[in-house]
Amino acid sequence: MKARNYLLSLVLLLSACTFFGQPTPETFNERVLYAKGTLVSVLESANTLLSAGAIDRDTYLAVREETDKAATTIKLAQQVWATNPQEAENRLTTALTLLEALRAYLIDAQQRASA
Repeated sequence: MKARNYLLSLVLLLSACTFFGQPTPETFNERVLYAKGTLVSVLESANTLLSAGAIDRDTYLAVREETDKAATTIKLAQQVWATNPQEAENRLTTALTLLEALRAYLIDAQQRASA
């Protein structure tokens, strides 16, 4: 049981540090890459937590649905960047906010499963 908890903690810690050691993204393209990396880490964390039994299938599917929304929002941000940079920034911020909320939810789920 402790090994599983350790593994889950390690996976979530590593996913939270996707770009550890990298400078803060400043340009729009850097923020897009950061958002995509965050999206991947959220999906990997959800897969790991589902496999470990820390979240159920319905929760996993809900997380997947929300990450799909974030991915669509990121794509839309990229598409409107050339014609409306402010709208693109707003969309990207929305996607990042959603992804950070999902990451926080998954960390909480892992902690509840470890208790």
